[in-house]
Amino acid sequence: MTRLARTATVAGLAAALTMGMLAAGAAADDAPVAKPQEPGSFVVGSAGGKLAWEGYKDHPVRFTVDARTPSDGNPLKAKGRFRVTHKTATGGPFADFRGEIDCLVAGGKTAVVTGVIKEGGISAMPGVDVIGKRVGFTISDEGRRHDRIGWSWAVAGFESVPQCMSTAPFFQTTTGDYRVGGTSL
Repeated sequence: MTRLARTATVAGLAAALTMGMLAAGAAADDAPVAKPQEPGSFVVGSAGGKLAWEGYKDHPVRFTVDARTPSDGNPLKAKGRFRVTHKTATGGPFADFRGEIDCLVAGGKTAVVTGVIKEGGISAMPGVDVIGKRVGFTISDEGRRHDRIGWSWAVAGFESVPQCMSTAPFFQTTTGDYRVGGTSL
């Protein structure tokens, strides 16, 4: 192999490796970070769908959650993160925010998770500051696909909710999947 051919091959491999690492990093942003541990509780996954509500029809939403309790199941010692993305029907940005989990209560295949928003915001609602607000999610693991989720601000707006509190899982997802397991308390 000539020096020029070897240089071109190495450059091509380096470019492919870099692109693969960039793609993996982007995909990992919405993926659960690790396999659930036992015997504590866990909620892992990313799921969503399109809203059908007046004023938000066909807006795609996605909720990514990676929450775990320690092995003793103490809900107030839960750790993890969440991300919420919401786009307009035409694909434009509506909201994108992330936060840290501060509670996870699980029983069977249903869990309530709360967390505090640390970054991002709601670009479609200027003047609404969500940083530092505690939000809640209730997730019902219905098997592969078609899980259900509820989120506190759909009912109560962006006022902080009490730790470990949310609403019923009113929204059936059409994409993605959640896994819920363990029992808290």
